[in-house]
Amino acid sequence: MRAFWSGRWRDPASNPEAIDLVACQVAARSITGLGSLPLRVITASGFTIAGAPFGAAGPALQEQWNHLQARLAMLSTDSAHEVVADSGHFIQSDRPDVIVQTVRDVITKLGKSQFAGPD
Repeated sequence: MRAFWSGRWRDPASNPEAIDLVACQVAARSITGLGSLPLRVITASGFTIAGAPFGAAGPALQEQWNHLQARLAMLSTDSAHEVVADSGHFIQSDRPDVIVQTVRDVITKLGKSQFAGPD
């Protein structure tokens, strides 16, 4: 893992999906706004949960991560940002209730007719 993040991440052949992370980074940085596209940013509290390997640096890392995620949420005029307590990187496993409720809220807001299909 350390070797990957020490430089191999730049090589698409170094990851199973052959993702060009450098190109993705450039493309992501070019996005300046999403208009009123509904955007919900759900942020893990993984830097500060029990057992996290970050020690005393955890709270500062969490604060910075929350700030970056809040900036992401500002890309849309219809956004919400929620920091989920007791969740690590896989929020969908740690707190599926939050994910389900967020999806339901967006569907309700947009109107179920936009999601017509088999039940």
